Amino acid sequence: MNSGVVALLLFTCIGLGASASSPVSGPGEWCLVALGDTLPGVVYEEGIAKGMNPLRNLSAFMAQADVAVANLEGPLTTRGTRLGGKKFTFRSPPARAEMLRQAGLSVVGLANNHILDYGPVGLSDTISALDSAGIQWCGAGDNLAMARKPAIKLVRGTRVAFLSYNRTFPSQFWARDRRPGTAFADARFLKEDVANARSLADRVIVMVHWGREKSYELRDYQVEVAQAAADAGADLVIGTHPHIPQGIQVIGRTVIAYSIGDGVFGGSPRRNVASVILRATFGPDGLRTAEFLPLETSNEKTSFAPKFQEGKSAGKTLDLVRELSGNLGTKLASAISPEGIPSLRLDVRRETPAR
Repeated sequence: MNSGVVALLLFTCIGLGASASSPVSGPGEWCLVALGDTLPGVVYEEGIAKGMNPLRNLSAFMAQADVAVANLEGPLTTRGTRLGGKKFTFRSPPARAEMLRQAGLSVVGLANNHILDYGPVGLSDTISALDSAGIQWCGAGDNLAMARKPAIKLVRGTRVAFLSYNRTFPSQFWARDRRPGTAFADARFLKEDVANARSLADRVIVMVHWGREKSYELRDYQVEVAQAAADAGADLVIGTHPHIPQGIQVIGRTVIAYSIGDGVFGGSPRRNVASVILRATFGPDGLRTAEFLPLETSNEKTSFAPKFQEGKSAGKTLDLVRELSGNLGTKLASAISPEGIPSLRLDVRRETPAR
């Protein structure tokens, strides 16, 4: 067999979802993978009943990471009362928590505009399902203090704190001192919580549900909240909610991905959008690299299993992210991932001083 055929076969096996070995191996090094809005049920249910897994094209890639995170865009419950007057309400069976765990997810953010679609009962069932599956969570709870509490995970000897916040409506989903809900993305809260998390952990990852759906433009408060997180010492801010990518910005030593779009989102059978998966590598000196890989999330195009883009589709998505980031003063370099996937890469050590 000639070398060209071998190379083609290798790209086919790796580029379409098979895993390479972990991209880090040195002392104190670790890797994080982040998916955007993830809803593991609804339009996926028919296929799941037939034995198909909507995460099948991504699970091998996620497995090579030391920690994989996502925004869980809806409760895991069969109970509760559907919130009236809301155009879209979502829920998935509690058993989907185990499916997420088997795919490699280890931490989820719950602060979003759907997690209470079926009320406090739905939120409680979600937390119970995640606990049973061994998935850590943050961003929502029985009261505001619980919603603001970080999830802390030991990753290759590094203590990593995860926080999750919501700046989307309905406002009744925002937790109060005596009301269940999500952590509101207030700049003051982030300053306090990130500073507290840094006293408990070596690294701090912040997830924020914010912005305007299907808009590439940032809202003023996104920049304000991002600045607060950076000032308090967050290493990485991961945004969701627009369902499409927004730009990447570097503030000091903090990388802000304003939106990475969708992950595995079962909310619509014909949603035709592209997104990115974020892969970040860390070392003893902090965040080292951030890589953005193009993801096809159209359920119609992918047979209800999102997969990495190739060819012109990949180029179009990466060109968009490069342009949006350039407008924020961030230069992203073209790259090919170890799996053979076209990507954009940011060398954080080269761009910023060590923290």
